[in-house]
Amino acid sequence: MIRVALYGLRGHPAALAGTFVSIALAVLLVTVTLSCAIAAQRPELAAADPELADLATVLLANAAAVAVLAAAFTAASTLAYSAAQRQGELALLRLAGAGAGRVGAVLVLEALLIGALAASVGVAVGLPAAGAFAGVLPEAGLAPVGLDGALAAWPAWIAAGVGIAAVLLGALPVAIGNARIPPITALREAVAPPLRMTPARWVAAALLAAGALAELPLLRGAEDGTIAAYLVMLTITLIPLFAACSPVVARGLLALLAAVHRGGGAGLIAVTAARTDLRRFTATATPILVTLALGAGILSGSGTVSATLYSGAPADSADAVAVFTVVGLTLAYTAISIAVVFAMSTARRRRELTALRLAGASRARALGIVALDVALVLAVATVQAAVITALVVLAAAWSLVGHAVVVDVPLGTVLLVLGCCALLAAAAALLSARGALADPMPVGAAD
Repeated sequence: MIRVALYGLRGHPAALAGTFVSIALAVLLVTVTLSCAIAAQRPELAAADPELADLATVLLANAAAVAVLAAAFTAASTLAYSAAQRQGELALLRLAGAGAGRVGAVLVLEALLIGALAASVGVAVGLPAAGAFAGVLPEAGLAPVGLDGALAAWPAWIAAGVGIAAVLLGALPVAIGNARIPPITALREAVAPPLRMTPARWVAAALLAAGALAELPLLRGAEDGTIAAYLVMLTITLIPLFAACSPVVARGLLALLAAVHRGGGAGLIAVTAARTDLRRFTATATPILVTLALGAGILSGSGTVSATLYSGAPADSADAVAVFTVVGLTLAYTAISIAVVFAMSTARRRRELTALRLAGASRARALGIVALDVALVLAVATVQAAVITALVVLAAAWSLVGHAVVVDVPLGTVLLVLGCCALLAAAAALLSARGALADPMPVGAAD
């Protein structure tokens, strides 16, 4: 079984690169934040400045939680996409006599090997990075002085365990889903694996929706100083809810765009390609959805609370710096995931892009279709992130009972995040597509 798993890793390195990078970065970020959060609670530091120690702990714990959330989603989407691309190969294994449980175990073992290697890299880089970060936090007024001297190494191993657990969490649904598909059906669907709203997705969506509704009474009765923290929890609950419903949301939005582009052209080709390979489309949309929803949701929710309670008073500047630090750490992580996932998914479209060239499309036209595909992903992810942000702002208004609510959406910052996502996604996809189209065309193919 180990030999089969190693063969799968060697045979599909590009398809699994997104999982490796996302887990390695998550372990790195959790190592840094968890080490500093635990060091801030050392008795000598907490006694010297208890308020600053508590601020550092909450700030860094939130950053670690968001990193784990983003890693689990990115790992789940990339592993699902990788398994879908190998559906024909896995079906042949089943037809050759391998049981459904054995094939599922191979997928889990592959994920475990990736997680272990990625966690090792994350710890190796995270330990020195934690020391550097612990020296910067006190200078920014976000942690007690002497934080760098109170660091310990053992939180890094907790971070490694969390990273491996995240990749296994992403792999288990993929393994169970592949085991349930009959081999003949898997072979028939291997060309363009469908993405369905499975019973597991419906159950997950229902539980997450119930969790989001359960947080509303907590918001209503929360003290003014804790509302922003509850809004972060709500944002973290809504993102997986929308991700679980991605087959319905993406299919509906793409159907609407297909109706708009009924006249044909490159736009219709891009929409049709996205609808045909919806799993690839949602896998690339996931890191953008996480990035935009976290940035816009957290900043808009905390901004509304700040504008309503403090009217932009300087007393709230420390909280604003803390929020921007959490969001900045998370966005730096998800930005790299966006680049890797887009490069990976576009590289897997080599055959499709070659077919376009053989059909007479020029290299520029093929690259234009890839660019349009990136624009479609951005549009779908932006719509979902906008709905999440609106729900978070409404929840903030719900919690601020007895106050004249002032909605504060940092539109400039949100547009900057969106622009960075677009730039990273387009650059990664176009560079990968250009590499896939670099081979000389066969004789008779149009340029």
